[in-house]
Amino acid sequence: MKRFFLLALMSVLFLAYASAQERRVEDESVVFTEAEKERANTAKRFKDMSPLEKDALYLLNLARTCPQKFAERYVKGYKRGGYMFEERKDSLYRQLKNMTPLDPVLPHPGLYAHCVCLVEQSVKRGYLSHSREGTTCEKRFSGECVSNAGTNDALVHICNLLVDAGKGNEALGHRRLMLSEKFHYAAAAQKNRFFVLQFWRDLSGKTDYTYDRETEQGSTQEEENDDGEAGDDGEKEEEDSIPIEEIDYDTYINAQFDHPEDDPLFYDR
Repeated sequence: MKRFFLLALMSVLFLAYASAQERRVEDESVVFTEAEKERANTAKRFKDMSPLEKDALYLLNLARTCPQKFAERYVKGYKRGGYMFEERKDSLYRQLKNMTPLDPVLPHPGLYAHCVCLVEQSVKRGYLSHSREGTTCEKRFSGECVSNAGTNDALVHICNLLVDAGKGNEALGHRRLMLSEKFHYAAAAQKNRFFVLQFWRDLSGKTDYTYDRETEQGSTQEEENDDGEAGDDGEKEEEDSIPIEEIDYDTYINAQFDHPEDDPLFYDR
């Protein structure tokens, strides 16, 4: 009985410590307009994504399309422990406050299938990394972020990756990916404590990947280029691939955007 009580007490203390180390503190006086929220919510009709996964893309898009408001509402009061957290949170805040808005990223079922493959098979192998060792997953992304935050809060995942605290993250690689104008498609997947966020620049050679959760096998059906080679990063696009500048956003996500070209990748002090 004493052992059970001791274990319960330790669990409560650990949860209290974790809560103190990582808290979302929102400034609710900062309000996004309905048009801004609609513009960011590109995954709302994506039936396969969970609510958390949709919310992750929504929050990422708010950071991209409304960086000043995102900085004030979500970043300024965000609390978490970790190596260089305060310094990197401050640099993120300044970067967002001085950033030219970007286009939102769009979800794609093929990219989502790649995310699901990695996150589900990582749970099975017991760890999450960029490595595909011990999985049947393919490396078919233009950019990838992985998180072991162990939370069911999409904002914690997105803010942690944007802040990019921790040893080994001095180059702010996660932040650079998430706030890059080069990427136009994204997907997110979570299972247990693991979270995966992947990006594509375009759809060339990447449109028809599917993942079967029961057999844990993925399959790709790609069109070939004129020279007979699959067009992953080749110069020719698939016939069905629509150039980014020709995407009809009204059709795709019920909104219309421009394409600013002068976004700074990182704002220096």
